[in-house]
Amino acid sequence: MQDDATTAPRWWVQYEGRYIAALTNGSQFFRSCVQRGLYQVIVDMSGSSAPVGCPYRLGYNRKGAEEFRSWPFRNLSAPSRIKVQQQRRRYVVMIKWEKSKLDIHVMNYCLAVSTGRRQRTLCQALGNSIHRPTCDTIAVNDFLHRLGPREERKLDSDAETTIVCTGTRTRQLIRGMKPNVTYYVDVFAIHSQHNNLSFLLGSTHVQLNRTRPTQLLEGKVVVRKLSTLGGVSLFNFKVPKRSANNFFKLHLTPCGGTVSLEVLKKKRRIMEPVRDVYYPRTITVRNVRPGERYLIRVNDSEDSSSLNRIQVVVSSRDDFPDLPRMPHNTTITEVVALRKCHSSTIAWFASPDKDVGYCVYIFKLPKAQYYINNVKIPTYCDLDSRDVCNHPQFHHRHCFSKTKESNLLSLDIPNLLPEHYYIVFVTANSTPGRSLPYKSVRIKTAPYCLESNQIFPTGPLGKGNIKAAGFRKIGGQKRRNTATATKNALSDRGTLKRSRKQQEPSGRNV
Repeated sequence: MQDDATTAPRWWVQYEGRYIAALTNGSQFFRSCVQRGLYQVIVDMSGSSAPVGCPYRLGYNRKGAEEFRSWPFRNLSAPSRIKVQQQRRRYVVMIKWEKSKLDIHVMNYCLAVSTGRRQRTLCQALGNSIHRPTCDTIAVNDFLHRLGPREERKLDSDAETTIVCTGTRTRQLIRGMKPNVTYYVDVFAIHSQHNNLSFLLGSTHVQLNRTRPTQLLEGKVVVRKLSTLGGVSLFNFKVPKRSANNFFKLHLTPCGGTVSLEVLKKKRRIMEPVRDVYYPRTITVRNVRPGERYLIRVNDSEDSSSLNRIQVVVSSRDDFPDLPRMPHNTTITEVVALRKCHSSTIAWFASPDKDVGYCVYIFKLPKAQYYINNVKIPTYCDLDSRDVCNHPQFHHRHCFSKTKESNLLSLDIPNLLPEHYYIVFVTANSTPGRSLPYKSVRIKTAPYCLESNQIFPTGPLGKGNIKAAGFRKIGGQKRRNTATATKNALSDRGTLKRSRKQQEPSGRNV
């Protein structure tokens, strides 16, 4: 709006009866994000010293195609190239773009990811987001500043558009995308020194391909990373045509965390989901037909981005080829009655197979807290690694073969520290490199040493006797005499009490 007189009038703009703020310098009005509707320009001449009948000229434009071609900032606001990189984690993409050529040092950026349509303006994107503000009621810069930049952003499931502001950064990690869905990505440049001054910097679209399931073979162990597939892992198994059974078995080992399992046929479940699987478990899938293919879906129940892995093996027979048969109960139990300050005893059920060896892995856990973020907790998948002995929490490993026909096995674990936690793993080994783990157990040693293998620093007993530490052997080998040890411990404590009583009278006579 321009005037031909020396005195400028008072004027303002209203949108559907409400005053809207924008950049004004007395003669021009500029607003970048506009909505469809009725706009009113009100000119107040009362109180003005201009003569009556002074002409004024009022002009407006909507930045049509013709004016955009002659806009002086057109070259400076040229569309930016957007690059989309799909990460190793499923449904996670990295979006990068070029900086704005217009006021490059004061420009901030916001990213709009939509599922339905492109977002032409920043106000349109805000209106379709979960926040749903209207540009005429907020200061856009202040509102976007409150959102704050994030290195990783998950898409809002309850809104058509997700707004992510990155500040001056020109990259953003987006997760939570679904396969076979087209996502429209629009990048907006926002001037940090002028409120409501923004423009579309670039646009593109993203469509993630569906990940093909991993083919499972009879008796072959497959290890996959859940984080690589975005918390979901898919497997495919075809029941052999000559199979005489109407079932197949899955042995699922979550290496870390908790997972859930679903079995589908033509996108329909054939059994109830198996939830909260956090230890090695054998699952039987019944009512299957030979020659048909089934989809096995494993989901990360904790919805985390940690590098959790899973180990899967399948068989259409009663047992798994080249793998040891596991007992129905795979729990390892600590014998609390035999808990001591430097040792502890565990027991577990043996494998029904005869020629099976066992390996026991002991890892030391933090004394103060069991769950600490910066401490690497061992997992089931670490046991087959060659570097298991280099684990920071590794304490000891002991392997042996069962030489006695017994359904229940036990082992005495020595050389432990008093009042410490340890996690114990046991694996059943049929052939070298072919093993299945039991459910792990956490044990704790006694806080005080009140047994005969304690070394007394002073007193009439002298140095005392140190009991030779060793594992309790299996199958007729020499075992530690627990009764004799208990008798010696009682006699030693009785001698100590008598020696203290003999010293008391001499102390009174002094």
